Amino acid sequence: MNEMLLGLRRGDGYALSDIRDRVNALFSTDKHVTNRELKILLCAKYGDTLRFSVPIEANKSVMIYMAVSAEAMADTIRSTDPVKICAEILRDVLLQVDFGLNDEFCDASDLEASWKSTAIPEDVQKFFCVLFNVQNMDSPTEDDIDTHELEHDNQPKHRKMMSLFQILYFIVHNGRRRTPLHIMTGQAIHEICKSSTLIKSLNQFGLSVSYDEILRYHRDMASLTVERIKDNVPLPSHFDRHTYTMAAFDNFDHEEAEISADLREAVMH
Repeated sequence: MNEMLLGLRRGDGYALSDIRDRVNALFSTDKHVTNRELKILLCAKYGDTLRFSVPIEANKSVMIYMAVSAEAMADTIRSTDPVKICAEILRDVLLQVDFGLNDEFCDASDLEASWKSTAIPEDVQKFFCVLFNVQNMDSPTEDDIDTHELEHDNQPKHRKMMSLFQILYFIVHNGRRRTPLHIMTGQAIHEICKSSTLIKSLNQFGLSVSYDEILRYHRDMASLTVERIKDNVPLPSHFDRHTYTMAAFDNFDHEEAEISADLREAVMH
């Protein structure tokens, strides 16, 4: 509250609803101050020096600010960097998001649940809609219509914006927080070609989890499978238990004298 009061004296403006929420947070009782009560209280304290700006949109809050000279108001406007303010708002919003994957096993069910349950914050949605010149998240852009992308792809713009949202989130958290997109990207590359160089490169660009995390995931998967099936032979999910299957196992090479000792992973014969 003190910061807001100082800001008002400097000529800053605040939404009346924001001040109300700050005031109500100071009380532990169920009784809350309304916008009308707060407005009367502020007018009684600051009198004619207080000004209220009623927005045209009905869903927006009344703005409150101190009466300042035209020169002072012009200086405030000139010193305001809208791009910097936008970036600060987006950063604060992204830091508050949690995909809930850091303490999860991150199998297919976890990734799907996280993708569907984590909505793009409202401020980020507004930013994307302005950036891509669309009315809402599912509207096609002019480029989509001109290139007839919708006829061939028919993917909602929301999915592409969700991917961009996860990339921004991953970079803001310096790769310490998982997202479904980054885990799926690393896993898909590892399943196709197991290229550590490609995964590490994409990780440096903020497009995938690290290669070490992919290996750690596979070790955890193997350990969990063995722990759950202690009395039976663990089988891959694509094996049919009712179909006869022949398999042979031999030693895992870890000795330096073995031919495969220079490989990073153990080799099974």
